[in-house]
Amino acid sequence: MTFESQPLSEAEIDDHELALVKEFAGVQHVIPYSHYVEQTPVSFVLSFFTSLPETFGLTAIPLILLIAVFVLMLFAKQTIVLLFVMIGGLGLIWITASLVTRNTALKADYSGISLPLLFFLSMNGQLDRHWSELREIAFMRDGLPSWDPVSIVFTFHGNSSATFAIDGFNRTDLERLLLVINTYCPKVRIRPELGQLSSSIVSRGRATNALSFTELWQQELGMRFSATAFVPHESGDKLNEGRLRIVGQVAFGGLSAVYLAERDGKTTVVLKEAVLPESADDRTRSKCLELFEREAQLLARIDHPSIASVYDYFVEDQRHYLVLEYIEGRNLRTFVNEFGAQNEKTVSVWADEIAEAMFYLHSLTPPIVHRDLTPDNMIVSRDGSITIVDFGAANDFLGTATGTVIGKNAYIPLEQFRGKSNLRSDIYAFGCTLYFLLVGQDPSPFSESSPHAAGVNCSRAMDALIRECTKLDPDGRLPDAGALRARVKQIRKDLS
Repeated sequence: MTFESQPLSEAEIDDHELALVKEFAGVQHVIPYSHYVEQTPVSFVLSFFTSLPETFGLTAIPLILLIAVFVLMLFAKQTIVLLFVMIGGLGLIWITASLVTRNTALKADYSGISLPLLFFLSMNGQLDRHWSELREIAFMRDGLPSWDPVSIVFTFHGNSSATFAIDGFNRTDLERLLLVINTYCPKVRIRPELGQLSSSIVSRGRATNALSFTELWQQELGMRFSATAFVPHESGDKLNEGRLRIVGQVAFGGLSAVYLAERDGKTTVVLKEAVLPESADDRTRSKCLELFEREAQLLARIDHPSIASVYDYFVEDQRHYLVLEYIEGRNLRTFVNEFGAQNEKTVSVWADEIAEAMFYLHSLTPPIVHRDLTPDNMIVSRDGSITIVDFGAANDFLGTATGTVIGKNAYIPLEQFRGKSNLRSDIYAFGCTLYFLLVGQDPSPFSESSPHAAGVNCSRAMDALIRECTKLDPDGRLPDAGALRARVKQIRKDLS
C-alpha cells in the first residue's frame, strides 16, 4: 500500500519507456537451447555396449564371442541381415537424434511456454502449456534440488516434465530464462528459491559476448541474484522480546519473507518481514525507516471487515516487521485454479465487496493506495466473503530503496510501473482481477482487458466496466472508487 500521488496523463508516458516495458512483457521470447545427442536414448544404447567389459568382466567376453560365432554359423544369412539392419537402424537413429537436438529453442510469453520437439515423449505429446499448468521448477544436481545446479526441471500437471541442462544455454539466454521464470511464474513452487541460488548460476552457461537486453530488467536480475546477508527465520525462532514465535514460512523471495507466527502464545498471525540491501547508505536507511514507520502507523488505523487488520509493527536487527491478521481460506487464484472461472453473478458479489473496501481505503485521510490488488491478495473465507490482504507486496520503504515494482506484471498499470502509482492504479488492478475471475486466466500486461474478446459470455455492462477500468491512460478510467462502487452495485442489481 502507498499514499496518493498526482495522476499520470497519457502525455507524460514516454514512448521509449513503454517500448522497453513491452519488450519483455508483451512479446514472445525465443530462448535457444543446445541439447546434445549424447543425452538422448542413442547414447544409452551405445554406452551399454561399451560398458559390457565392466559389467560382465573380461573373461566373459570370449564366451559371448563364441556364442555369437555359433549363432552366425547356424543362421548365417539371417544374422548378417539382422546385423546390417541393427547397424543401419542405430545410424539412422543417431542421425535423427543429431538433427532433432540441434538448434532447439523454447518459446515463452505471458500466456505460457512452448517446449522443443525433443521433449515430446516426456511431455506426453503436449508441448504448448499455459503457465497455470506448471506445478514446479527445480534446479537440480545429482537428482536433488541444489544451490549449485546442473539442470532445470519443469514439472507440469499430468506427471509430465522437461529437463534442461544449464550448460545447454549460453549466458545471456540463461539470464533471459531466469527472468521469464521470475516474471511469469511468481507463485509457482521453485526449489531452491531463486533468491537462494548461487550467484554464479548466471555465469554457468556457455561463454558468449553479453547481448543488450532491457536495462530495466537487468537491474531487476542483479537485485535478485546479488549476494545478500538475508536469511529467513526458522520455525521456533522468537521475535519482539519473545512475544512472537515463528510457526512456519509462507513465502520467501528477494529481501523479504512472510511467516505464520504465534502471538502471545495464543493467536495465529501473519508476520511480514523485509530488509534493506547491504548497499543502502545510512541516509537511505534513515529515510526508509521514517517511511516504514509512517506507513505502518497509517495502516494500523485501518478498520474494515473486508480488509485484514495490521496489529503491530516493529524493527529488530535492521529488519522491519508488520504483524497482520491471519485470514483462513483460499486466495482467489487458488480458488479459480481449483474450481475454474466463475459465473458473472458470483463475480458481481465479490466485486461489490472489493469495491466497498477500495472506497474505504481511498476515502481515508490521506488516501491509501493498495498497489497490489490481485487474486493472490484476496482471500475467500468459508462463508464466501472476500478479505483483502497484503501478503506479497513489499512496503514503501523497501520499494524506495531498491526501485522494486510492487504487484504482478499482469495487474500493474503503466504509471505504477514507472513508480507513479495513484488512486486509479487500484482501479486498473480491480478490472484485471474481475477479468481473471471471469476468464480464468491472467490478462495481458499493459493492455485494455475485455472478457468478450476472450470468448466469455458476460453482460455488456460487466465487459464495459472491465474495459473502462483497464484503460492504459489513467484519465480514461473511472474517476474514483465512488463511481466504481456505484457501477458495480448497478450490475449486481441487474443480475439479481
